[in-house]
Parts: sequence; structure tokens; C-alpha cells
Amino acid sequence: MYKEFRSTGFLETISNTSPEAWGEHFKQSKGLSRYQKMAFTLDERWKWIRSYLPKKSRILDAGCGAGEWVDFLNINGYQAEGLDYSKDLINKLKEHKPQYHWYNGNILDIPIENNEFDGIISWGVIEHDEKGPLEAIKEFHRILKNGGMAIVTVPHDCKATRKASEMMFPQKKVKDSGGHFFQYYIEVGELKKLFEDCGFKVHLSKSIGGPSLALVSPGIYKKVLNWGPIFRMMNLLVKLIGPRSKEYDHNILCVAEKI
Repeated sequence: MYKEFRSTGFLETISNTSPEAWGEHFKQSKGLSRYQKMAFTLDERWKWIRSYLPKKSRILDAGCGAGEWVDFLNINGYQAEGLDYSKDLINKLKEHKPQYHWYNGNILDIPIENNEFDGIISWGVIEHDEKGPLEAIKEFHRILKNGGMAIVTVPHDCKATRKASEMMFPQKKVKDSGGHFFQYYIEVGELKKLFEDCGFKVHLSKSIGGPSLALVSPGIYKKVLNWGPIFRMMNLLVKLIGPRSKEYDHNILCVAEKI
């Protein structure tokens, strides 16, 4: 695993992992948009949810942010609920989406009884505990029913991600200036073993996501990040015509069954 530190400033609202920072990051969301519905429909994660969890399954989105996946899954026939440790976010979701169940809590101590859920999804969350993702995976195991499925993504530890991290957040410089831990990058085999060590049978562990501007050209990414439509167009072009090597997949996906 590669341990990344960040300082405030660049990407300031998500340069630390506090509930306040993530609440600030997501607070402008107006819920599931038409564009997001289309994007989620084409998303590889949706493919694996459909493959391993039948309709009407009770699913927890652990680290739900603004709740878009909870909304999307309910629209598509699942019983989805959301957990986030930002109290402000959860209060907003309870106000605007009272038809769903929302929980304020930490993935290391989920306020849910044992063996409650058929499935858990968690996108880019478990890597933010400096002690490592093991305790979060144990909690996922606890609240899943026997045979329940965890579908999780984390950042991919590879040459491209490490290079991008070092260019955008030079680790020695960040730590020397008072920066703090932000996340781990994890290898495919490492994530598989973590789930197996917690009592899961791993059905799938692979890199996903394809190329992004941040990985293909981190210097350009940093320059154009705040350029609005130009940034989005450049990022889309890289996704469409960028290198197809697994080295540029920015996430690892793990699908694991509680046994």
C-alpha cells in the first residue's frame, strides 16, 4: 500500500478526511441528476451490483456522500440505505429524501445490528483510515447476512497513481509542511487478501476505471483543474482515446461474499 499525505490548499475541500471537509465537498449536490443516471447506468460498478445482488436486496451505501447511489439503486428496484459520518449531509438527506433510511455514523462502528444487509457498496472510503482498511472490512462482514455481498472500490496502487501523487502532492514536502494522512493506494492482491483475512470469499478483484487526465498527465491536470468545461472536455478525451493499459486504471474493485 502507498500512503499519501496532503496539505490544505490544492483540492482544499477534500485534502483532509474529516466529516466537516467531506460535508463541505458534497453540500452543493442537488441529488441524482439526469447525467448521473446515465453515467451510473454505464458504470462498471452497476454491472457487478446487478450480477451479484438480485432486485429487492437490502443494500447499504457505506460512505454515501450526497446519496446519489442510494437514489439510483432504489429507482432500479433495490432497497438501498445510506451511511455517512457527516451529520450535516445526513440531516440534509433526511430532509430532502425522507422516503429512504439514512444513518449518521462511522464505517469503523456502523450503528446497525449484526447480519442485517444483503449487500454493501462503498466507493473510495475504506482507504481513508490511517490504521488501514481492515477494521472497516470487519464491520462490513458483521452487518452482512451470511452469503451477503460487499462491493468495494479503492484507489489503485500502481506506477501511474504514485507518479501523479508525487507530482501533485510531493510527499516529503507535504509532510515537512505539516500535511497529514489522506489515503492509501492499494494493489489488487492486497485488497483481495484483506477481504479474505476478514472471512470473505473473494469472487472478483481487479483494476477498473480506465485512464484519466490525472494519471496520464498529472502536470496538465493540476493546471486545468479549475477550468470548468475545458477540464471536463480534456478529461473525457483522455477517457475515450487515452492508453488502455491496466496501469492507468485508477480504481480497484473487489466483490466479496460473507462466508
